Amino acid sequence: MKRKLLLLALTMFMIPMMIFAQMNCLYVSTIADPGALESEYFITKFTEWGYNLVIIAPGDLALYFEEDLAPYDFIFIDEIIGSSSIAPANFLLEPAIVPVVLTENYAIRANTMGWCNNSQATNIGAEPVLIMNAELSGLEMGSMATLNSGGGANEDLIPNLPEIDFIPVAQSTSMSDLFIAVGIEAGTVSVNGVTILNRCASIGYHANGYAAITDDGYTLLKSMIEWVTGGGTAVETADAPDQYRLSQNYPNPFNPETSINFNLTKAGQTTVTVFNSLGQTVTELVNDQLPAGSHHVTFRADNLQSGVYYYKIQSGEFSEMKKMLLLK
Repeated sequence: MKRKLLLLALTMFMIPMMIFAQMNCLYVSTIADPGALESEYFITKFTEWGYNLVIIAPGDLALYFEEDLAPYDFIFIDEIIGSSSIAPANFLLEPAIVPVVLTENYAIRANTMGWCNNSQATNIGAEPVLIMNAELSGLEMGSMATLNSGGGANEDLIPNLPEIDFIPVAQSTSMSDLFIAVGIEAGTVSVNGVTILNRCASIGYHANGYAAITDDGYTLLKSMIEWVTGGGTAVETADAPDQYRLSQNYPNPFNPETSINFNLTKAGQTTVTVFNSLGQTVTELVNDQLPAGSHHVTFRADNLQSGVYYYKIQSGEFSEMKKMLLLK
């Protein structure tokens, strides 16, 4: 009897916790536009993922103030709406009062966000993309992912953002200097000198290709939402990789920051250490008990001189070392 009462008490406690754990999304879309029917694909997915949606027209976004956004975990801005329609809300969007996820990469939208001044974007036919960041994408680092099954659907690509720091997530295979997905870390300073307060993500899913988004495409979207909101990523909950792997750092050469990704097939005490060309330890990036899965660590070399450095992973019996080049 006591056990039954304990289980009942735990159930009553956990159900409200699950309800309150649901994320609230302010979904910006043009419902009256015939093209808005395309957004049903995302609305259906968001509902499946347990997000609570409040859908507003783009013009209404400028009526919101900081206190109005407090209940929301993130803003989602649909590709089907014009970038100019959200420009009046740049006092909210440029500082990212709450995390923002975009599904359009055109320059005018990036301008509204304060990510660039005069960059251009382009549409291309659907193609496989190179995954450059496992943590943000939920997909294997260095893999070729098909995010859109084609059928005349387009992907919207954004060029390198040389004016601000950004995280490359998925890169075009036909135009290697263009990206379909990027992340912007909190604390980044916009081109207008505004500090971006929360993480942002941009994914170039063109509305006429919504119907053709693949499972990998939705994995990328969900993982980037979870990254901007600070939740767990799909990569952390996925099955363990079938082999250990230490990826080449990116970018390489780098200055002053680079990313290192690695896979663990099982949990274990793991270290990632950086050495100089003399074999002397520069820093220990990781020294922890890590779960199986894909992991990511950032190495900053602000106070180091240009030259060749080495990074080494040790986890159980797995050990591997790679070379990287710092150019200042």
